Amino acid sequence: GVDLKFKSIKEGNNISIASSSDELTISSTISSGSLNVLELGAKGDGTTNDTASIQAAINLVSVSGGAVFFPSGTYMIASSLIVPSKVNLVGEGIDATIIKAMPGMSSSIITTLDTSTLISGNTAGGAKYWGVKNMTLDGNKSFATSSSVHGIYTYSRSYSIERVKIINCAGSGIYSRWGATNAAWENDAADLFMEANIQDVYIGYCNQEGLYFDGPHDSRISNVLVGLNSHSSAGSYAGIRVGSRAGGSQFTSCHSWGDTQKYAWWIEGGFTSYSNCVADDAYTALVQIDGNQVTWTGGLAFGAVFGTPTAQDLRSE
Repeated sequence: GVDLKFKSIKEGNNISIASSSDELTISSTISSGSLNVLELGAKGDGTTNDTASIQAAINLVSVSGGAVFFPSGTYMIASSLIVPSKVNLVGEGIDATIIKAMPGMSSSIITTLDTSTLISGNTAGGAKYWGVKNMTLDGNKSFATSSSVHGIYTYSRSYSIERVKIINCAGSGIYSRWGATNAAWENDAADLFMEANIQDVYIGYCNQEGLYFDGPHDSRISNVLVGLNSHSSAGSYAGIRVGSRAGGSQFTSCHSWGDTQKYAWWIEGGFTSYSNCVADDAYTALVQIDGNQVTWTGGLAFGAVFGTPTAQDLRSE
């Protein structure tokens, strides 16, 4: 079974636990706003399968919302961590806290509740007010069994991804989608927000897009560095792809580079703006614009369109 410790849970909470060698279910009513994954049995030693312990912490915190804290270490997982509304995963820093896919993993490192059923639709559903901060996500793509191992895979809104590094995914680094602009937000006069916030993020060596952002619309993406994605299939995927559902979104000081990427930027979303952004090297073209009413202010587009990546670019992290 799993060794469980509940040091940070206040007295008087009703906790029921059922566990086996490969499954852990916890139901609780808690008033605590945060939980350390080590207290639920996670090891962070780079060897132990910590999936069940981490998911137990997420489920427990989701009752009232709050933070799941990951001290420095490497946390190995065998299946997706499913994040619901109002739960934030918080580490101690990039390359200090690492969540890494175990060999044979076939699903994304982090996904949000109901993404698999919502991703092909056009609704206002999905998780909200969740986040990932201060950590590295490693897809361990050499041992992945599916091209669907994204770093973060979500159909959701009003989320925040900050100070995160994502590498070595068999899929995309971040794959985000939400309802198109004409898909109204929830009929809730007290909750009108849909905008996501992505900032200070590094994405590299993924086999599909570094960042595929297809909503939520009106979002803010800043200080994102994307390099050498489309890594195992040079010329197939863009470094940053802005989908048609991303209308109204603002990109600031983002840099996409590397001649493995088909385009540094592929902009399908109309009514989007780009301020002080950089397109640097690409396989086919630096910036491909298919959306209308696109505004690009300042920044740079430079470097060669190589066609054939160099050996240096094809090396792995």
